[in-house]
Amino acid sequence: MESNTVYSLTPKFQRLKDQTQEAVRDFLRKRYEERVAKSGAAMVWDPHCADILDEVVAWLGTPQKTGLLLFGSYGTGKTTMLSCVEDLFRKEYFDRNQVQRCYPGEIIDALKSNQRAAPLAELRQVAVLLVDEAGTEPAVSTIWGDRCAPIRDIIIARYDYMKTTVIATNLDCEEFLRQYGERVMDRITEAYTSIYFSGDSYRRRSLGR
Repeated sequence: MESNTVYSLTPKFQRLKDQTQEAVRDFLRKRYEERVAKSGAAMVWDPHCADILDEVVAWLGTPQKTGLLLFGSYGTGKTTMLSCVEDLFRKEYFDRNQVQRCYPGEIIDALKSNQRAAPLAELRQVAVLLVDEAGTEPAVSTIWGDRCAPIRDIIIARYDYMKTTVIATNLDCEEFLRQYGERVMDRITEAYTSIYFSGDSYRRRSLGR
């Protein structure tokens, strides 16, 4: 990957053509280090972490891949990286209301209390959606007597609209398939860059374990 390569214009970044890969990498790296430091953990840029960063940077400049799936065990940095990507979108490329972050459990709770029925349409079409803790919700929920799977439906709709979506999950591939079904998995395979996070939990590191 050449450090002076300039991104082509992509649906993900309206103005990314003005940024070099190295500039984006530096931004994400610094944000990542800051967030890990705030958690009290020791940041070690081992080859695995460096590879993950390179994969995220490469995804940002790949028009064919509208989605990013971050998966792996608990505490390995998925949410931290998702937050850094969110920072990048919010700071450089989109108005605040064009970037939204959601948690499946909160969406289902809100639907059950009849608060979020209309805004689901926004989650399907907002420019950038970041879904954290995917898979912690029931595969199918009963809301007002109807059986539904709102996260599955949002992922499929965003694929159809070719919208940028970032998902962080503790599920492995087989668990993700069981949770969301073949229709979602087919779209993930086609339109997402999938990155596996391994290693020790940052939370255990912060506690000196």
